[in-house]
Amino acid sequence: MNENIYSLLEFEKILNRIQSYVYSGLGHELCENISFITNKDALQLELDKTSEMKDILMREEYLQLDGLQDVRKTLSKLNIEGSYIPSSEFLSILTFLRISRLTKSYFSRLNIGSEYDYKLIPKITSNLFNDKILESNIDSTIDETGTVRETASAELKRIRITIRKKTESLRKSLEKILKDISDKDYSQDDIITQRDGRFVVPVKVENKRKVPGLIHSSSNTGQTVFIEPAATIELNNDITELQYEEKREIERILAELAKKVRVHVIELKSNCGILAEIDFLQAKAKYGIEILAEKPILSRDEYEIKNGYHPVLLQNHKRDEVVPLNFRIGKEFNSIIISGPNAGGKTVSLKTVGLLALMLQSGILVPVHYESKFKILNQIFVSIGDQQSLENDLSTFSSHIAYLKKILDEADDKSLILIDEICSGTDPVLGSALSCAIIQNLSDRNSLSVVTTHNSELKAFAYNHLKIENASLEFNNETLSPNFKFNIGIPGQSFTFEIAEKYNFPTDVITEAKSYLSDSENKLEDLLKELNENKQKYSELKNEYDREVIRLKGLNSLYETKVSQLKANEKEILRKAKEEAK
Repeated sequence: MNENIYSLLEFEKILNRIQSYVYSGLGHELCENISFITNKDALQLELDKTSEMKDILMREEYLQLDGLQDVRKTLSKLNIEGSYIPSSEFLSILTFLRISRLTKSYFSRLNIGSEYDYKLIPKITSNLFNDKILESNIDSTIDETGTVRETASAELKRIRITIRKKTESLRKSLEKILKDISDKDYSQDDIITQRDGRFVVPVKVENKRKVPGLIHSSSNTGQTVFIEPAATIELNNDITELQYEEKREIERILAELAKKVRVHVIELKSNCGILAEIDFLQAKAKYGIEILAEKPILSRDEYEIKNGYHPVLLQNHKRDEVVPLNFRIGKEFNSIIISGPNAGGKTVSLKTVGLLALMLQSGILVPVHYESKFKILNQIFVSIGDQQSLENDLSTFSSHIAYLKKILDEADDKSLILIDEICSGTDPVLGSALSCAIIQNLSDRNSLSVVTTHNSELKAFAYNHLKIENASLEFNNETLSPNFKFNIGIPGQSFTFEIAEKYNFPTDVITEAKSYLSDSENKLEDLLKELNENKQKYSELKNEYDREVIRLKGLNSLYETKVSQLKANEKEILRKAKEEAK
């Protein structure tokens, strides 16, 4: 499928939002490599897993994966026998082991004493490898800063104690020497410092020959030289030798620890795959909770969106500020021609249909009613916006035609085709004729096609063809503003003259413009206007009727409650009367 489709439908904004919920590079990798799933069983399984994860998160505490890292490169370093890794990387493996154990425990206890039966996620995490002994071995060797603990071996403890003793002895000797040379005003500063790993004292350059020892370096100004006094050279040598011993012992300890981890490299790499999936599924589930997403029904031939919301609009607006889309195609008709004025919501409707399909077949839950139905597609074609190609020296119309040719070459009965302003940018009559032929061709293949247009010829074309249907978005005739409610079966009115009048166009210009229309064109516009007005009146009456039904149901419920109370009171009165009669 053309990568440009992801950009046209703003799919990257969905992925960016999901990635904001991901904990690790493992989960990010799955986000970046998300694929369009065309196999029904594979898609159903991915949606089921995501839906189950959403249910778990809504009923349980969120699974904490803080500190989860991708340790695959670290594990690969251990494949070579006798090799070892830096102590800080063992700390990453320790955190990874702990997260693996806690994740497995989190999901294994969910079904214990619960009314819910979670099957998919606990089955995935049941394969997580965990080893508390290995955790203990790493923890007893490496501290929280990533340093090898002194208690890692008796030999390391002996070496470090000896280093501390000799360092303290060296410091006392240097302090005595520094005091002597300071009293003689040979020293620049009364401090002991290090150069090249050796303890030294600062001496004024003019007094360097008065202090026996080795010069290691000088200051930037050249005013001071740093001398290792001759009296401390042997002690410095002892410390340096001990530090080499410490390094060799640490390497031996790390090699031993690496050997213990190496045995489980395959299991730990398997854990990487499992935890990547859990991280990714949890991120998708959290996003699903954010947008109130559901798992709709997968269908063989029907595509029906009930109360569908454009996910990007939900990121920028409150839910009650976004008008949901109710849309169907595939059962009674396979092609829809949406008409109506500009800024009426036609393009947004196209994008909503396409984005929801793209999200769902990427394994992402969508903000629709759970009874919605989605046909499984093999590919989606999208032509929206200015497709002018400077690189290929093509005009907007030529680029549009080139893409329509690609659609005709590749589309089949498992394709969804979304075309905004089909064949615009050329002669309206010829463009309409070509549009009709393209729509008919795609309809004959049983492709699902949704196109937008301003051409009246296409409205009539849809009316005269069984598998092709008109549609529009509701427009308020009084305010000349869109309501964004999708209407199937009714073509859209252009409102050309009405909008011109709204902007105070000269009356004589509008009157003359109307005179250029044929009687049939004038009648069509009047008919569409009447249809839209009647539709709005019907909607208002239906809403009023629905409110009245709800009110009457409430009154009926209240009446039944009162009757029940009266009957209960009647029984109580009779009981008391009988008791008093006795």
